[in-house]
Amino acid sequence: MIGVPALLDRGLFVSKYGGSVGGLYLIAGGIRVTIQISWIHFYLQATELWSLMKFFRKSRHLKTVIPHIYRSILHSKKIHLGFLCRCAMFYGSFSKVLPILIGKTNPHYQQWMRLLRSAGRKRSGLFLIEGEREALRAVSAGIPLEAMVFNQTAIASGKEKLLFNALQSASLHLEAMRAYVLSDALFRTLSVREHPDGILAVAKRIERSQETLQFKSDGLYVLTEGLEKPGNLGALLRSSEATAVDALLLADPQTDVFNPNVIRTSQGAVFQVPIYINTSEWFLEKIRASRLSLWAATPHAQRSFWECDFTHGGVFCIGNEARGLSDVWLQAATAVKIPMYGRSADSLNAAVAGTLLLYEARRQQTAKGA
Repeated sequence: MIGVPALLDRGLFVSKYGGSVGGLYLIAGGIRVTIQISWIHFYLQATELWSLMKFFRKSRHLKTVIPHIYRSILHSKKIHLGFLCRCAMFYGSFSKVLPILIGKTNPHYQQWMRLLRSAGRKRSGLFLIEGEREALRAVSAGIPLEAMVFNQTAIASGKEKLLFNALQSASLHLEAMRAYVLSDALFRTLSVREHPDGILAVAKRIERSQETLQFKSDGLYVLTEGLEKPGNLGALLRSSEATAVDALLLADPQTDVFNPNVIRTSQGAVFQVPIYINTSEWFLEKIRASRLSLWAATPHAQRSFWECDFTHGGVFCIGNEARGLSDVWLQAATAVKIPMYGRSADSLNAAVAGTLLLYEARRQQTAKGA
């Protein structure tokens, strides 16, 4: 038997009314019942209570559900019976997925915090996908998910249903899936967004085999060298997906493609665009063998990018945000510039430069086809 002090040490929510006993309040129109019993604060809706009662009539589920509810009580800061009712309904449809409330001392949460850093992602082979749209795009791309994490607001609003349905329609193995719920405040510590939507997926890293890189004679490719900023990489991925590039080549990158900010900025395009990572020398050897045109974006070029013929595709080379391209690419490629007409700006950031080049190539190809 665990006493009240031990439960409090585990973070159990204490009623702000000082642990008053009793108190039944019906709010007209909302049909919401608030029950305060001792030091536990329950919220439940009458409709959800009826669903819970029907669920527990199926005794075959009882032995499985009770340990999860008990664990939820030990680790949560607030007991939300509406949430438990929803768990029951989900469990009826997805018999292996039952969301569990956990707190900051839980080892799963502590592991997720480590995934915010590159070293933690590489060591564990996992990464975080934040956002409903991004998670759905990951599922559609066949990214293997290990767990899903929701905040309490997302559970209360039913946002998780769409994701569960997508998982089921994608024929993923739900028996290997786990679902967890965090308080809204705790969820924000994992979020890289100002206004998180309360949905987070834990996924396995997938490293694409270098041997699968095969250049098309008329393909369109983007190569970045030494890119450092996750926001630039994410934005370039989004533009690459929008212009249907055949692959994004990351030469000696200084940022991790699984960085949460890359995934956020790309809006899930990171799961759609083929990405290859290697050294500049390795990529240059492959590109030379393919006989594709090489175009190097540099402010020191003589020709503007709209003066060049991109109708046959090629590889656009974008350099580091501060240093630009190295001599490896400047000597091997045809230099093109994006004209600057202002007084102080001497270049654009990597994502914008790449976007302009890609859309100019697609414009020329469309005009030629017309």
